[in-house]
Amino acid sequence: MVDKIDDKLNPHIHDKNIVNDYYENLGISRGAFDGSIVASGSSNKGDVIVTYNRKKYNNIKLEDNDEAYKAFVDNELDPFLKQHLEYMDFIRKDNMIGKGSLYKKLYGNSVAENKLINMQRPGIYAEVLTLNSLIKGKNVKSINDIKRLNIKIVVKGKKNGHMATCPHCFIITHGVDMINIK
Repeated sequence: MVDKIDDKLNPHIHDKNIVNDYYENLGISRGAFDGSIVASGSSNKGDVIVTYNRKKYNNIKLEDNDEAYKAFVDNELDPFLKQHLEYMDFIRKDNMIGKGSLYKKLYGNSVAENKLINMQRPGIYAEVLTLNSLIKGKNVKSINDIKRLNIKIVVKGKKNGHMATCPHCFIITHGVDMINIK
């Protein structure tokens, strides 16, 4: 699984043109995925999934458009993963507009504020999309269902190697064995 995203074994894993060509062949517009961060995952079903951070949906940037983000969540994500996204996005937006009262009350000092500011919308990062692909259609209703699938995911950035998850992804991927996180 890890070798699928190893840039020494696969030097084109972060090449945005190759990433765009791959997704374009699947009918997804160019630029929909960011090639700089990639995740690979597997389950006890033998699946191995590789995906990237999602940037656009129907050629509309998810970060800036509530309708495109809602359509992406509604149409692409497994129901189990959707359950906390609206609230997480609300907390993020509250902090972005300068109030941050929800962030301060809920996270206190346990999550650095700059980490929340740098996060994008919940549910669009590679590790969540990998998990989504691994559980879609498997009727997952609980974290125990995810644990029974024995899902393992590794995330790797172009510049900084193996990566830890952001606070959103940490919650969304609860029950997943995240490999080599720092």
